Amino acid sequence: INNKTDEEVWDLPDSDILDALRLKWQADVYDHFTPSLVRDLSTTPRSIKIVLTCKFNGPRHNSSERRRDAKGSFNTSNLASSVKTCVGRDPARAALIPLPIASAGTIPYSEAMHRTLIALRCASSKRSFNQVEDKWYRMEVAMLRPGTVVPSADTVAKDVQRLYVLVAQDVKAYFLKRGRDVHGVVDGWTAPIAENYLGAGIIWEDMGRIFEIVLEFIRLTDRHTGDYLASQLADTLNRYGLAEFLHFLMMDNAGNCNTTAVCLPKYIPTFRGILARGRCFTHIIQLVAKAVISFFFKQAKRKKVVKSKKGSAKRTTAPSAPTENDDVEEVILWEDDPSADAEDLAMAAEIHEPADDASPTGQDIHDVNVTNTLRGVAIQHMRTAG
Repeated sequence: INNKTDEEVWDLPDSDILDALRLKWQADVYDHFTPSLVRDLSTTPRSIKIVLTCKFNGPRHNSSERRRDAKGSFNTSNLASSVKTCVGRDPARAALIPLPIASAGTIPYSEAMHRTLIALRCASSKRSFNQVEDKWYRMEVAMLRPGTVVPSADTVAKDVQRLYVLVAQDVKAYFLKRGRDVHGVVDGWTAPIAENYLGAGIIWEDMGRIFEIVLEFIRLTDRHTGDYLASQLADTLNRYGLAEFLHFLMMDNAGNCNTTAVCLPKYIPTFRGILARGRCFTHIIQLVAKAVISFFFKQAKRKKVVKSKKGSAKRTTAPSAPTENDDVEEVILWEDDPSADAEDLAMAAEIHEPADDASPTGQDIHDVNVTNTLRGVAIQHMRTAG
């Protein structure tokens, strides 16, 4: 399209012409503008103009125009200068469009801009909110600009949440305008503090390129049943207007993932259920490796100690915590195999046991069950074969 004349592309929709132009616009400054086309019937041959309008509609931020047949590119230095002026009037505008600022040269200091940059760095560069509490960082800031107030970690967390809400609006608008299928990728994760989350990602194609993002990091507060996971995923997709566009869902091989796919049509009627449920191939390879390795190590037997008051009934569930005045005895429910080599036990435990025994994930339970089952089947085959 870019190599054709205005007359040759005249009957094409504006969206097709603009999509082709975007492939040429590699400079970050273009992200600050909304492009549109103006068709001029008064010229012979007919001509098309490209108009770049500031996304913030600043009253003193003039639009830029250029004829499409003049290679469709703008002077990025002039655009960068215009962006710098626009952002200088309201640094909060940088929250939605951060990249052009770096292209525009020196950024004038303001508390709002400082907080914006910290939040963007946390979000895009995977930095912790607590980085601002580091004494060396604070010393660096004091050296570069004495008297600067560094925000607290709590403030940074709130700023990132605000950014998330703002940017999510643009993400939703993009996918609604695109109006085509996306593919979901779902995986669970347990934080060291025993909080459980569901990562909801999507993969899609646009202009011949493949993109992927984590759409939402859902905190799970209920049992991880397939129906519960399906409802949480559907809520997220509906929030972004993506439910009707979900074509395929890739998950690992845990049993509740099958149930998730079966239950999802209850919340998203257009989803095809188990027919559109993909299985993670790397997880399959991992299971194969665990099954093979398990033959080379003795199986670990865990040791569980339950503390209880003397004279109370022995029980296998954890009792309430004893007080300092209680007489306490230890009840050994099972012990490690004393004949097992320590290194073997450590390796076997790593292979077979969940990272957090108190809160195993669906995949942990699935992996252990599959590995042990296949190991038993294999031993039976070998016994039968002599």
